[in-house]
Amino acid sequence: MVARRVKDLQRDFRKAMNEERWEEAEMYLESCISLHQRTITHESGMDANIVMWNLQLAYIKQNLNKLPDCLELYNKYINQTEVRDFLNSVYCNFVFNFSVLQIPMDRTTFDFAIALVNYAEALAANKQYEDAIKYVSEASTCPTLLICFLSIFKLIYHLHFTSPVTVLRRQPNVEEVLAAALQNLSAYYTVQKKFEEAKPYGMEAMKIFIKKLGRKNEIAKSAWVNYYNICE
Repeated sequence: MVARRVKDLQRDFRKAMNEERWEEAEMYLESCISLHQRTITHESGMDANIVMWNLQLAYIKQNLNKLPDCLELYNKYINQTEVRDFLNSVYCNFVFNFSVLQIPMDRTTFDFAIALVNYAEALAANKQYEDAIKYVSEASTCPTLLICFLSIFKLIYHLHFTSPVTVLRRQPNVEEVLAAALQNLSAYYTVQKKFEEAKPYGMEAMKIFIKKLGRKNEIAKSAWVNYYNICE
């Protein structure tokens, strides 16, 4: 009964998010998290759904202009060491048991990368531009599994840390998302008057938008104007 209700709430909050009905999405997701938490025992430890849902909740609050609340959630579910250790274990456990996650490992990595991009936007809105750059730049800290090798005796793995931008470069059919992340990164450098650092990201974002959306598209035009202003 509880599992069915949680599933229904997941459907409702995702539909509300897709339609940008943020207040309804917030209500559904908070109910979903609360209900799901009742099914978690102390021994089961941190839960993958709870982590990712709270990152989605942070994004919803971001769109409701609840900046302190959204930053609190991002800080809790991105910065805490126990969460990072948990995420790393999720990637490793995936190799032992392919049913440990309901979604593919690549999708989890992609979702976490998007959460970091959104977190950077919240930080920038709070005028924390250096921190915003850290979380979205090519030297950031989104975990992906680089080497995973199974022998008869043991599993050998190595975790490599890459950035949301790097993750998005590896994903098919997400060029516009990559371009948005690059555009944001360019803007964070620009607001600090670091124009040389901003240029390559602004140029790449502009080229992707023009290629994918066409020169007459308003987003592509805006990217061109932004890049032109950087170069002046």
